[in-house]
Amino acid sequence: MNLLLRPFKKETGFTLIEVVIMIIVVSIFGSMLVQFMYAGGPAGSGLMRVSESIDMVKGGFTLSGIMEKITKDYKKLLSDNAGAPLQSLQSYVENGNNPENTPYYGEYLWETKYIIFDENQIEEADPCTSDCATLKIILKKDEQSISLPALFTRH
Repeated sequence: MNLLLRPFKKETGFTLIEVVIMIIVVSIFGSMLVQFMYAGGPAGSGLMRVSESIDMVKGGFTLSGIMEKITKDYKKLLSDNAGAPLQSLQSYVENGNNPENTPYYGEYLWETKYIIFDENQIEEADPCTSDCATLKIILKKDEQSISLPALFTRH
């Protein structure tokens, strides 16, 4: 009888079915989030690779700035009527990544070579060895990064 005299008190909290449903929903959303973040594994294009893309863009801007400085110096060499502007430019590029040299362009890897084109305007496989009018410069931030090529001519 004592039970009937006690006022009815509403129980608070979640029922077992509500907890199970919530665990299932959270698991589904969690697995979707993990797949979004790590899409395609280490080589995928998920959210975790955004920082790599940002670093690549920064590297591209850095290389572009260095190439602008090199182009400016080449225009100056041409306007000064220097005897061999392409050879001077090649020396600038090959030594411009050392802070002790002048001009210093910044940190980069480089490749320079004189080239010629065939009758179809395609670069020949063998580099030019005499009376070369075109210098090809390729800049890279590091071995794995994008490269920035440029052509400089005598004329």
